Amino acid sequence: MFMKKLFLIFISLIFLSCDYSIAQTTMHPIDKAEQDCISKTADTQVMNQCSVTAQNAWEKEIKKSLSELKSVLDKESYKSLMNSQNSWEKYKIDEYNYIDKILENKQGTMYLNVNKGLKVDIVKQRALKLQEYLNTVND
Repeated sequence: MFMKKLFLIFISLIFLSCDYSIAQTTMHPIDKAEQDCISKTADTQVMNQCSVTAQNAWEKEIKKSLSELKSVLDKESYKSLMNSQNSWEKYKIDEYNYIDKILENKQGTMYLNVNKGLKVDIVKQRALKLQEYLNTVND
Protein backbone atom coordinates (compact mmCIF):
# COMPACT_ATOMS: atom_id res chain seq x y z
CA MET A 1 0.00 0.00 0.00
CA PHE A 2 2.89 2.36 0.80
CA MET A 3 4.42 1.81 -2.65
CA LYS A 4 1.07 2.48 -4.32
CA LYS A 5 0.74 5.79 -2.49
CA LEU A 6 4.34 6.71 -3.25
CA PHE A 7 3.86 5.92 -6.93
CA LEU A 8 0.62 7.93 -7.08
CA ILE A 9 2.44 10.85 -5.48
CA PHE A 10 5.23 10.49 -8.04
CA ILE A 11 2.78 10.44 -10.94
CA SER A 12 0.98 13.45 -9.47
CA LEU A 13 4.25 15.35 -9.26
CA ILE A 14 4.96 14.61 -12.91
CA PHE A 15 1.53 15.92 -13.86
CA LEU A 16 2.05 19.06 -11.78
CA SER A 17 5.52 19.70 -13.17
CA CYS A 18 4.44 19.54 -16.80
CA ASP A 19 4.82 22.89 -18.52
CA TYR A 20 1.77 23.40 -20.71
CA SER A 21 1.61 26.37 -23.02
CA ILE A 22 -2.17 26.21 -22.89
CA ALA A 23 -3.77 26.05 -19.46
CA GLN A 24 -5.82 22.91 -19.12
CA THR A 25 -8.73 22.69 -16.74
CA THR A 26 -9.17 18.94 -17.20
CA MET A 27 -6.74 16.06 -17.26
CA HIS A 28 -5.88 14.62 -20.66
CA PRO A 29 -7.85 11.41 -21.30
CA ILE A 30 -4.63 9.37 -21.53
CA ASP A 31 -3.46 10.68 -18.14
CA LYS A 32 -6.88 10.05 -16.64
CA ALA A 33 -6.99 6.48 -17.96
CA GLU A 34 -3.50 5.81 -16.56
CA GLN A 35 -4.34 7.33 -13.19
CA ASP A 36 -7.64 5.40 -12.99
CA CYS A 37 -5.86 2.16 -13.90
CA ILE A 38 -3.14 2.70 -11.28
CA SER A 39 -5.63 3.63 -8.57
CA LYS A 40 -7.39 0.27 -8.92
CA THR A 41 -4.41 -1.84 -7.85
CA ALA A 42 -1.68 -2.20 -5.28
CA ASP A 43 0.35 -4.48 -7.56
CA THR A 44 3.38 -2.60 -8.93
CA GLN A 45 3.53 -4.89 -11.95
CA VAL A 46 -0.06 -4.00 -12.88
CA MET A 47 0.71 -0.33 -12.28
CA ASN A 48 3.64 -0.65 -14.65
CA GLN A 49 1.34 -2.12 -17.29
CA CYS A 50 -0.98 0.87 -16.85
CA SER A 51 1.96 3.12 -17.70
CA VAL A 52 2.94 0.96 -20.68
CA THR A 53 -0.60 1.39 -22.00
CA ALA A 54 -0.35 5.15 -21.51
CA GLN A 55 3.02 5.27 -23.24
CA ASN A 56 1.60 3.37 -26.21
CA ALA A 57 -1.32 5.79 -26.36
CA TRP A 58 1.05 8.78 -26.38
CA GLU A 59 3.08 7.12 -29.15
CA LYS A 60 -0.14 6.83 -31.18
CA GLU A 61 -0.78 10.52 -30.60
CA ILE A 62 2.70 11.30 -31.95
CA LYS A 63 2.02 9.27 -35.10
CA LYS A 64 -1.39 10.89 -35.53
CA SER A 65 0.01 14.41 -35.21
CA LEU A 66 2.86 13.66 -37.60
CA SER A 67 0.38 12.35 -40.14
CA GLU A 68 -1.85 15.41 -39.77
CA LEU A 69 1.14 17.73 -40.02
CA LYS A 70 2.25 15.97 -43.20
CA SER A 71 -1.10 16.78 -44.77
CA VAL A 72 -0.90 20.51 -43.98
CA LEU A 73 2.80 21.34 -44.29
CA ASP A 74 4.68 22.02 -47.49
CA LYS A 75 7.41 19.51 -48.41
CA GLU A 76 10.27 21.59 -47.05
CA SER A 77 8.56 22.21 -43.71
CA TYR A 78 7.62 18.56 -43.39
CA LYS A 79 11.19 17.51 -44.15
CA SER A 80 12.38 19.84 -41.39
CA LEU A 81 9.80 18.38 -39.02
CA MET A 82 10.97 14.85 -39.81
CA ASN A 83 14.59 15.85 -39.19
CA SER A 84 13.44 17.14 -35.83
CA GLN A 85 11.48 13.95 -35.19
CA ASN A 86 14.49 11.79 -36.02
CA SER A 87 16.60 13.84 -33.61
CA TRP A 88 13.91 13.48 -30.97
CA GLU A 89 13.85 9.70 -31.46
CA LYS A 90 17.59 9.61 -30.77
CA TYR A 91 17.07 11.87 -27.75
CA LYS A 92 14.33 9.54 -26.49
CA ILE A 93 16.62 6.51 -26.73
CA ASP A 94 19.43 8.38 -24.95
CA GLU A 95 17.03 9.52 -22.21
CA TYR A 96 15.66 6.00 -21.77
CA ASN A 97 19.22 4.68 -21.42
CA TYR A 98 20.01 7.39 -18.87
CA ILE A 99 16.86 6.64 -16.87
CA ASP A 100 17.75 2.94 -16.87
CA LYS A 101 21.27 3.78 -15.71
CA ILE A 102 20.30 6.03 -12.80
CA LEU A 103 17.72 3.57 -11.52
CA GLU A 104 19.56 0.30 -12.14
CA ASN A 105 20.86 -0.05 -8.59
CA LYS A 106 17.70 1.07 -6.82
CA GLN A 107 16.04 -1.59 -4.70
CA GLY A 108 12.33 -2.29 -4.80
CA THR A 109 9.75 -2.85 -7.49
CA MET A 110 8.55 0.73 -7.03
CA TYR A 111 11.56 1.89 -9.06
CA LEU A 112 10.31 -0.08 -12.06
CA ASN A 113 7.25 2.17 -11.91
CA VAL A 114 9.36 5.29 -11.47
CA ASN A 115 11.38 4.22 -14.52
CA LYS A 116 8.28 3.74 -16.63
CA GLY A 117 6.70 6.97 -15.37
CA LEU A 118 9.73 9.00 -16.44
CA LYS A 119 9.69 7.38 -19.87
CA VAL A 120 5.97 8.00 -20.30
CA ASP A 121 6.54 11.66 -19.53
CA ILE A 122 9.17 11.96 -22.28
CA VAL A 123 6.77 10.59 -24.90
CA LYS A 124 3.87 12.61 -23.53
CA GLN A 125 5.80 15.88 -23.82
CA ARG A 126 6.63 15.16 -27.48
CA ALA A 127 3.03 14.28 -28.25
CA LEU A 128 1.83 17.52 -26.67
CA LYS A 129 4.49 19.55 -28.50
CA LEU A 130 3.47 18.07 -31.87
CA GLN A 131 -0.17 18.83 -31.08
CA GLU A 132 0.86 22.39 -30.29
CA TYR A 133 2.63 22.62 -33.66
CA LEU A 134 -0.47 21.31 -35.39
CA ASN A 135 -2.67 23.83 -33.59
CA THR A 136 -0.31 26.64 -34.58
CA VAL A 137 -0.26 25.59 -38.23
CA ASN A 138 -4.03 25.30 -38.29
CA ASP A 139 -4.64 28.74 -36.72
